[in-house]
Amino acid sequence: MKKVKLHVQVSKASPNENIYYVREGAALLIKDGWKMKNRTWSNWILVPPAGIRHPDAIIETVIPDIYEVRELANKIHKAGLPWRGRAFGWNAEYSQSQDRNMGGKPSRIVNFPAYFFIGELGLWMISLRWEHGDNNPPRVISDTSCIVHEPPVEVRTSNYAKNYI
Repeated sequence: MKKVKLHVQVSKASPNENIYYVREGAALLIKDGWKMKNRTWSNWILVPPAGIRHPDAIIETVIPDIYEVRELANKIHKAGLPWRGRAFGWNAEYSQSQDRNMGGKPSRIVNFPAYFFIGELGLWMISLRWEHGDNNPPRVISDTSCIVHEPPVEVRTSNYAKNYI
């Protein structure tokens, strides 16, 4: 598990009120003190905590690393049963591979590979897809575009200190 900062995109819902539209990450903002005013079919309408006029929607949270996700996904994949739940504090799901007849003819049978998904679309996610068969390694797809990457801190030492390091 690693601690990260996620940038949750918000847009002003009303020019005169302190109300914002949020598509992804509303649950994280609510956990961080935002209040839900309403919900539409595509957006959450949220009010930031008191005293915040121009919110900086950067949320600190914890996400699993790829090794933890891969270990869990492989364990669930070996069981071979559909699964949906929470893992590492995030929604996750697994679906086993399926052959579906797409039109009544044997030549129209389509294979849908097994997959494992964890995260929240639009914030961060990791997906493993067994595209080359259940006995081959899965293809890993990830989206970490909303993770805020802070520049590395440069540590300078004096010549005096270098002699003792």
